[in-house]
Amino acid sequence: MATTASHIDSEAAMATLARFRDHESISGRSQLVWAWHRYDTQRYADEFIAHLKPEGLYYVATSADELHALAVMDGRPKLETRGDVHPEAVAGYVRRHQLTHLRMRGNTLLDDLGFLAGQRELISINLADCPSVRDLGPVGALPSLESLTLGLPSAQAEIDLSPLRSLPAFTRSTSNGPGARRGAWRSGRWTPRCAP
Repeated sequence: MATTASHIDSEAAMATLARFRDHESISGRSQLVWAWHRYDTQRYADEFIAHLKPEGLYYVATSADELHALAVMDGRPKLETRGDVHPEAVAGYVRRHQLTHLRMRGNTLLDDLGFLAGQRELISINLADCPSVRDLGPVGALPSLESLTLGLPSAQAEIDLSPLRSLPAFTRSTSNGPGARRGAWRSGRWTPRCAP
């Protein structure tokens, strides 16, 4: 019912969604977060997003306004952006809040990861369809980073992974996509895999 209601922009749908605000399951809470972009940003943030139990939940922002609303709520440790959320808006959010997990999907504007400086608690980064990112240098300064996943378009197939060597906690890198080199990060080296 939450899924159906989240696709309808109406007062009745808001009333139905309100019944799921205190839901314990991650799938129910995730559905409420995913629906945010369909409603008035601030009202939905006040009535739903602010009340969701944060454990295990990625908070999805599709605009600078949604990032601002999350910032007002003292931020959330797991952030996902979808679409061309302006990099300055992401940088502003990240400067004020420590993240543990970051997913960025479909951002053609993002070309610099320097905004991650100072993220001492960030353990996982997932970049998918961010074709202008070419330099992973800033990632090499994240002391807690354990995992990096890159969804690589063919133009990024040869991205330099050497900055990952300096990470003390780093254990896993995965790349996928049409141009990805198949392989995995093991013991400080990229180990190629044969194509299936």
